[in-house]
This record gives sequence, structure tokens and C-alpha cells, in this order.
Amino acid sequence: MPSTGPTTGEAFGGVQCSAVRPQTEPDLMAWDPGSRAKLRAVKAQGVVVVHYEARGCDVNLHVLPNCVATGSYAFSPYSADDVKIARNANELFAQLPVGAASLSAKLRGSRVLRTDFMMVGVEKLKIGTTFRRDELVGQCDEATHVVSEIYVGGFALAAGEARDLEGSASVFVMPGIAPGAGARTSSAVEHLQREGDAEACTDAKRTGTASPQCSAPLRIALMPLSAGGAPAPSTPPPRSSQMELFVGLQQTLADQRTGLTHLNNNVIGLQTKLAACAAQQVTPLREALAAEQQRLEQASQQLGTLDQQAAMGRAGIVATGPDGASYAVRFRDLEVRVNELKDQIRRSQTRLALLSDTISSCPPKG
Repeated sequence: MPSTGPTTGEAFGGVQCSAVRPQTEPDLMAWDPGSRAKLRAVKAQGVVVVHYEARGCDVNLHVLPNCVATGSYAFSPYSADDVKIARNANELFAQLPVGAASLSAKLRGSRVLRTDFMMVGVEKLKIGTTFRRDELVGQCDEATHVVSEIYVGGFALAAGEARDLEGSASVFVMPGIAPGAGARTSSAVEHLQREGDAEACTDAKRTGTASPQCSAPLRIALMPLSAGGAPAPSTPPPRSSQMELFVGLQQTLADQRTGLTHLNNNVIGLQTKLAACAAQQVTPLREALAAEQQRLEQASQQLGTLDQQAAMGRAGIVATGPDGASYAVRFRDLEVRVNELKDQIRRSQTRLALLSDTISSCPPKG
């Protein structure tokens, strides 16, 4: 596959990338605009197929423009606002590995990279959907994964001195601040990429509907292809293939655990903000936060159970060798429950976003 620039490994010489686990749901804000446009174009034809490979610092995500799988995505509302700041090459690779190589030169001296994004929905395949290599259509020799979920919204990516970007207003919602406003100016910040309209994204969050002006792909979930052709009952999948699928589930669960930690921190922050609200507003909002905290605790317990079961699945393959029928049942059942847990966590994130908006606008004490 031709390369248009340095690999992540070449750009990040000396970075301990082996210590950072490649993401199973990578963010795309550092990806080049042409690739995001290609993903949208292929999505209109069917299920997106990609070549995804992560070896140490070398992370390669490439949409196959002449290869699709049969199917379509369904849109569901999903609300999330966030910011990511990379102060060095390690943080850049950990947060935005896809496209990181092209941005590494922006981190000179005290300069940082910042991306602000607003997610308004997720387009996803039906739970339990899987694809074999022989089910793909077109030129698919390089295919490794299908895209099972696409988080959409708007974002902006900027580079500049840490003092100008850290703690400043959103570079997406407020891409420029007039000189003399007490914050960064447009001349101090290099605006690298921007997709989506902030006002359209705000409307899409409020109404829970898809918006063409707020539809940039910001994050994707990747599902490995299974081997082409249905194996004979007496010929189970290779042990290495079985192991990779269970390892993939454990990586997904680790990503969800990170998300749960972030949501729990959000609850604590909202409880602190709630103290400034008028008394008549406090009780129902405190009860709503307590209920959400309980849901997050339950999700954390479910996550621990699923992780143990995935580890047991891997241990069973090592101890007994591959058994095609029982392996498939164990994996598919576990995969469905992992996807259900992801949906629960997404719903919690949406509810917390709405609570955050309510608490931010509640009447103050006094």
C-alpha cells in the first residue's frame, strides 16, 4: 500500500509505543480530511471495509474504496462533548494514533495540539452482525476489518503555544476570539482542521436527529473479519484466530473501563456544581445524579464479569485447543453482552450530558 508520508514509527523515534495499547475504537480527528470523506462515500454504498494495522508506533487505517459488505447503518442519538490536548509525542500517539505521524512536527518546544469535538449520534450495525471475508464485494484483498459503528458530529483541531490553548474556550464552538478579549488570538493559534457547524451540532444534540452539517466521522468501532468460508464442523478456526477475537473483546472492555472512569469523574464534578444551585432545584438533580452513579457502578461490575469470562475463554483455548462449535457459542454470546454494555454506557453519557446542561443553567442560590 503506498505511503503518503512518514509512518508513525518514523515520526515518533524513541517513543515507547509498545507501552500504549492500540485503540479498538480510534478517534479520527487527526486523520486526513480525504480519508474521512472517503469513509462517508463508501458508507453510502454499504458497510465500510478497511485495512487496519497497528504494530508498535506504526498505525495504519485505510478505507478500501472499491470494497463493501452488504448492509447499512442505523442512526441513534448520542451526546458527548470533549477536548483532547497532546503536549508531547507520547500523548499524541496515545490519544490520536490515526494520523499522528503527520502532526508530530507541530509539537515543537512548548507547543501543544488541541482538538475539541461534539458528538451528536452513532451510526451502527445491528448487534450480532458479523462478516466473513468471502462475503465482501469488490476489491478486498487488503481487508482486515469492517466498521461496525461510526460516531458523528463536528470538531476542530488546532496547534499553538500551551499558554494560548490550554484552558481557552472551545476551538470548535468558538474558533476565534477577538484581540483584547483576554484569551488567545487567531494569530497565536494554527487552525489545522475543522469539520461540521457548531450551531448545527447544537441543534442536532437538542433534537436527537441527524444533521448533514454535523456528520463528520469522529470515531469508529472496528470489527475483525472472520476467515472466508464456513469451516467444516471437524475443522475449527485456528487457535491464533480464536485468541485474537477474545483479546479484541478484552481491549474493547478496557476502553469502556476508561470511559466509565471519565463518567464517574463527571458525576463528582456535577455534584460539586450542584451546590451552587437554588434549593428547589437541588433535590431532583441530586437524585438523578445518584441514580446515574448507581448505574455506572452496575456497569462497572458487569464489565468486570465480562472481562473475567473473556480471560477464561482465552485460557480455555490455551488449555484444550480449538473447538469450533463451543468456541463460536462462547464468543458470540460474550460479544453480544459486550455490545449491550457499550450501549448502556452510551446512554449514561447522554443522560449525564443533559444533566450537565440543566445544572449549568439552574438558578443560583440566593
